Amino acid sequence: MADEKTKAPEQAEPTAEEQEALAREKMYEFLKETFGPEAPDAEKVAAWKQRHRRVRLLPLSDDEVYFVRPIKRNEYKALLKGAQSSGGEDVEAFLRERIVAQCVLWPAMDSAQFADGFAGTIDALYQIIMDASNFVSQEALFTVVREL
Repeated sequence: MADEKTKAPEQAEPTAEEQEALAREKMYEFLKETFGPEAPDAEKVAAWKQRHRRVRLLPLSDDEVYFVRPIKRNEYKALLKGAQSSGGEDVEAFLRERIVAQCVLWPAMDSAQFADGFAGTIDALYQIIMDASNFVSQEALFTVVREL
C-alpha cells in the first residue's frame, strides 16, 4: 500500500494537437537560432495565413528554408499574359521564375538567389507553390474524387 502512494502518477500521452503545437514551437526556435531575429515567427505566419489562407514551409536543407503561398487566379492570369508577351524568352521558364518571385514569402527572393542558388531550388519552390494553388495532376485528382 505504501508503494502505491509513493508512485508518480502516470502521465497521459500528449494529444496529436499538443504534439503538433510542440513541433511548431521547436520549428520556430530552430528558425530563430539558425536565421536570427528576422526569421518568421508564429505571429508572422498567422498574418500570412490570414492574408493568403495557405502557407507552406519547404525546408530544403538546414540552412535553406522557404515559406511560400499559393498564387491566386488573377495573379496567374496576369503573369501568364506577361509571359506570352515576353518575346523570345522561354515562356515556361519566365512564368516559373515570376511565380516563385511573387509567392515566396520568406526569405526575399532577389536576382542573386535566382542566379547563384542551387539548380533545382526554383523548380522545387514552383512545384510546391503550384500544388498549394490546386494545380495537381489528373492522377492525383482521380485518387481523391468521390462519386456521390
